[in-house]
Amino acid sequence: MNGTHYYNKTLRNCVALFGTLFNEIYVSRNGSNQQRVPIAYGPRQKFLQRIDQRPNLPGEHGQIKLPRISYQMEAPVYDPERQKNSQQSRIVQSTVGGQSVAAKVWQPAAYIIPFELNIMAKNHDEAFQIVEQILPTFTPSLGLTIKPIEGMDIRDDILITLISIAKQDDYEGEQSAQRTIIYTLTFDIRINIYGRIDQNVSVI
Repeated sequence: MNGTHYYNKTLRNCVALFGTLFNEIYVSRNGSNQQRVPIAYGPRQKFLQRIDQRPNLPGEHGQIKLPRISYQMEAPVYDPERQKNSQQSRIVQSTVGGQSVAAKVWQPAAYIIPFELNIMAKNHDEAFQIVEQILPTFTPSLGLTIKPIEGMDIRDDILITLISIAKQDDYEGEQSAQRTIIYTLTFDIRINIYGRIDQNVSVI
């Protein structure tokens, strides 16, 4: 906005952080074989279409195997309750070219980032296993401390809140049709989005 390009990768890092929370979930079949549940970014409609296209051709290119988790970030929402005076600033330590320098950081903008997490499974038992590995972590919130800007001595406390859970079972139609059980969990992540950083400022 002031003619100087900057990119703190806040939203990109938020997506990566959210996905990391769910990338070590396993299901067990017959009480023995443990299988990690794959997770990927994207809308659930894309994955459901690929499931329905060729459900009976093992090894077919593009086939989706269940269970699977998908997630997607929705549009950010401004959070006026957490917003502080945007004209305030502070001096922090920054690393530039291996050297420690002083940098001026302006008050960030407070935003809520909604996420949708979809759990897709062929039967109830696998779906239950995945859901039960997620719910105890959120009661209904999970607090984490992150470094929002690489190379900056800044730490933010963020809150990830489980908002709602919905279930869908599309076991209808012909008996040859593949059954897909879907649990949709919605979350809110409260984060700060920082603007331009003034590097190499003089400290009085």
